[in-house]
Amino acid sequence: GEGSYERLLVGRMWRFVVMGDPLVSEFLVRDTDSVILAREVAAVDQWLHNSTALLHIMRDHPSHNGLILAGMWGGSRTRGGEKMTEMLQAMMRWPPRNIWDYDQVLLKRVVWPDMLDTVLAHDSYFCGNPHFQSRHRSQPFPTQRVGRYFVGWGPTRDHELPGITMCPSLCRPPQHQDWLYC
Repeated sequence: GEGSYERLLVGRMWRFVVMGDPLVSEFLVRDTDSVILAREVAAVDQWLHNSTALLHIMRDHPSHNGLILAGMWGGSRTRGGEKMTEMLQAMMRWPPRNIWDYDQVLLKRVVWPDMLDTVLAHDSYFCGNPHFQSRHRSQPFPTQRVGRYFVGWGPTRDHELPGITMCPSLCRPPQHQDWLYC
């Protein structure tokens, strides 16, 4: 109907509906304008095959300072479908608002507190930040950065490429401390 929640749901919020889909085992939430890099594929593979975490988060640029970036995370319904459905329902109880980062606000308020104990986060810059590391530890990306490209990059974000700086040694794989731009 005209006043239904679905009609009011802001465009960026639709990508979260997959959290409650019983036909989905794992899902990845991305911005439609981002290019999927081999680096991202390797990180997702590591989450899927070498962890038991329900949630996967990636931060790969100095500006990626949010708890969960709305276009750079994924979840496993196989490992916690009921939990994913509960979080989606909790998010949908919030009134729809047409605010630029409302999707990230809901991820921070609803998903982050519930998922802190079961997150695998790949992080290139904030791995030592206590705000992010309170109940889980991030880990380095499994592959070295190619040029200045970053997970979440797309042609509309070329202006962000110069922002790639050397990553802290704590964020580099122990066996690859030579990856200055990890």
